[in-house]
Amino acid sequence: MNIAPLRGEYREVICLKTRSIIHIDWGNIEVFEGQTYRECISGTGFIKENIVGDDCVLIEIGGHLWPFDKKYFVTKSELRDIKLTNIGI
Repeated sequence: MNIAPLRGEYREVICLKTRSIIHIDWGNIEVFEGQTYRECISGTGFIKENIVGDDCVLIEIGGHLWPFDKKYFVTKSELRDIKLTNIGI
């Protein structure tokens, strides 16, 4: 967990599956399927690669950044492409 940068670069992502992280001090940190969250891409004094690997995203929850598995988050355009592929278009 890291404090989210105020002047960071964020993008909106959608959760594909409800997930949670158990933290000793903060309890359960949950993201819910179908909900929109902010993924932190970069920020002042902050380099994402120093915190998590390529298979994780940093999701802002309550002013803090939490690492979640990348496969459970997509942008709106990626979600549209997934839905079009599922119906065969």
